[in-house]
Amino acid sequence: MSTVIILILSLFSYVAGYAFMRLTCFDKPLQGDCFCIGFFAIMGIAGAGNIAGAALKLSFGRLCIISAVIYALVFVCASLVFLTERKKNSSLPSAADSFGKNDRRVNMVIFAAGLVFLLLFVITQVTPAVYLAEDITLETVRTFLSSDRFYEVNPLTGAPYTAGIPNRLKILGLPFFYAFLAKIFPLTDAGVVVWRMMPGLVLVMTVCAYYSLSAALFKEKRSRAIFMLIAGIVLFLSDYVSGADGFALLQAGFRGVSIRALVLMPYTLSLLLRKKWIYCILPVLVEAVTVWTLYGAGAVLLMCVMFYAFEGFLKG
Repeated sequence: MSTVIILILSLFSYVAGYAFMRLTCFDKPLQGDCFCIGFFAIMGIAGAGNIAGAALKLSFGRLCIISAVIYALVFVCASLVFLTERKKNSSLPSAADSFGKNDRRVNMVIFAAGLVFLLLFVITQVTPAVYLAEDITLETVRTFLSSDRFYEVNPLTGAPYTAGIPNRLKILGLPFFYAFLAKIFPLTDAGVVVWRMMPGLVLVMTVCAYYSLSAALFKEKRSRAIFMLIAGIVLFLSDYVSGADGFALLQAGFRGVSIRALVLMPYTLSLLLRKKWIYCILPVLVEAVTVWTLYGAGAVLLMCVMFYAFEGFLKG
């Protein structure tokens, strides 16, 4: 079931991202741009819904209905734009066009990279989760589902909050997003959504983010293919210590810090290298609703500010 959800969300991401880039006249877009920007739309809607639910004290069930309608409207509108643009033959470049489809050796490297990332996906779906007991994210999700309320019950004790919780926690949209998926896909347990579905989806977006970064770093098709292969191998081999990117992907892909390290940071860097300044606002906002301040907030914004400052300094 988790694979089905991943496919649905990936389709939503691609169509929504494609429509957004067409409407905003994104210059020379890539396939990776479609997926990443659409993924940001998914996270943004979830973050806005979570804030609305906490501020207006809406029931979780009612907010799920509202969010489902919003997601459906976005997908329908984006699909209309997508189909209209396709009829005009204004398709985006394919992965084959970007990497090179006539070079056998390049194709062999691409095939090897694909196998590595496929292996990574299988690992995210079958390996036992590290955070099996008393994980705050999963317990928060289950509290939303059982109490039909937002942040009114302590997820670890089951007792009502007496003094409330910090507002910074109330704007984190990931717990609501996971609970929302578990609600609209009733055959899916919350643990499956957190431990299986999200790491798989994050892997898909990681591939897209690194793919966009490779296009920004290298003009040669062969160099892009090698970069993707090395990125996959590094992620596979770095699952040995907490904090490494491979561990974040394979063992904790549901956490906001993992999304930031694996998707937001590399994709933002690709935007900066391509001088897509205005679009950097999107990952900055996504980080605000996904990463807890305990793990540091504003890292994406800081990278944007530093890159822009150094860019101006080098230009003199």
